Amino acid sequence: MSTWLNGRRAALFLAAVLALLHALTLLRYPAPHVDEAWLTSRAWGFLHTGRQYGPLDAGLTDQFPGYWTVNQWLITALQAAALSLSQAPALLPLRLLALAFGGLLLWANYRLAFRLGGPAVAATATLLLAASRAFFHSAHLARYDVLATMLGYAALALAVYHSRRGFFYGLAAGALAGLAVETHLNSLIFLPALGLVYLLEGGRQVWRNSAVWGFALGLGLGAAFYLGLHVLPYPQTYATLNRLLFSQTHTPPIVSLEASRILAGFSGSASLLLVASGSMLVLGVLALPLLARRRTAEARLALAINLALFLGAALLIPNITGHYAIFLAPAFLWPVAEFLVDFASRPWQGKAADYAWRVLAWGAVAGALALSAVPLLTDNAAGYRRAQQAVNAAVQPGDVLMGSQVFWLGLYDHRYYSWELLIQYPRLYPEATLAEALAHYRPDLLVIDGPMDDLISDSIDPASRWSHYSISRAELEAFLSEKAVRVALIEGTPYGAVQAYRIRWAP
Repeated sequence: MSTWLNGRRAALFLAAVLALLHALTLLRYPAPHVDEAWLTSRAWGFLHTGRQYGPLDAGLTDQFPGYWTVNQWLITALQAAALSLSQAPALLPLRLLALAFGGLLLWANYRLAFRLGGPAVAATATLLLAASRAFFHSAHLARYDVLATMLGYAALALAVYHSRRGFFYGLAAGALAGLAVETHLNSLIFLPALGLVYLLEGGRQVWRNSAVWGFALGLGLGAAFYLGLHVLPYPQTYATLNRLLFSQTHTPPIVSLEASRILAGFSGSASLLLVASGSMLVLGVLALPLLARRRTAEARLALAINLALFLGAALLIPNITGHYAIFLAPAFLWPVAEFLVDFASRPWQGKAADYAWRVLAWGAVAGALALSAVPLLTDNAAGYRRAQQAVNAAVQPGDVLMGSQVFWLGLYDHRYYSWELLIQYPRLYPEATLAEALAHYRPDLLVIDGPMDDLISDSIDPASRWSHYSISRAELEAFLSEKAVRVALIEGTPYGAVQAYRIRWAP
């Protein structure tokens, strides 16, 4: 296996097969996501105004001076450049961009795994990453995660290869880490890992290492870039909007100082490893003592990076969801690859234990690959188009719309408000009722899909963050029964049942 994986022809063949598979399924999986619509809207706005602010951002925050400065700049600028090739807001150019970021992530991962485990481990780990469900999800999705992860691992690659020399390599690593944080604050998890790399490689002489000082300067420049873009121009707006939009739902566990939140963070971080590796989780766990016994600098570094990323995710990521598995997937697949390469080199003994180990190892790999393949069987793009067409059929010229952000993609020429304004409006005006919030925006059509319907409830646990991210079902149903009539219903979509209500406002 090691010889085969080291073969250039085999590597190129598998890379070509995976590239073709990703290209053919780019729109098929996953279904268009609300955040993709949001970012597409923002990139479209950036093209026309030069500000990282789009139609779906409008309705509440735009009453504050400098409202656009709160949003991420780098990903918006890059997506706007991709979207400039299109005549209208579209997902395809942005998903192609995400796939390109994914390709750069695979390259950074290969270089890291090559340095820490050798060519066979690098080939195995990179192939497993490219075929993982976490990669299919993130590299096909026009969200922040794949860009932030690519920047974080690129910084790690520079640090690992040039940890003992090279001021400018350290400067580049720090700057990349800063850009990752600007792209998504969850990228803070890379900073402890990077610090560990320099500490372990530098030892007692770490403070005499020019790369460390370069890294510190690069990180400082990244912080200055963030402050200059987002905080210093309108500090009051930055503080107010972060308190308004995120204070109740986006506090990192370590900042909360609540034992229950910290424990939940550790279980959440473990769940990210499960999403990242699927059934291969058991192989990664079995590989840890294998790496520990080697006592080489490379094995120690691989373990330290994994530990730092795991702890960082547990303590720093405020809301752990499957989107963030890509942050941990590359590093965790290094020990998985170590186990497989070591296992494949063991001589066959013909005993029952040999059969059992082979069933376990290759069964775990097959199970993980199956988890990646099964979602690709469903054409989510076709399901989305059916839902979009049903919503479009209910729209009349000049309608003001409110609903799930995904349907803005087919109705971008209408005034379209995100339904999440119904949650945010009472945060700014605490005495406002749901009916008053709706009356403020006066939508002619209200579109409710499954994910939105899940957050329309009167029985969400008050201790859950979703209690701050929901609207009252009783209030909504009372409003709809009095002022609205359902004009569209389509079921069996990637978003569950999609309903459209026409609201009859008094003249």
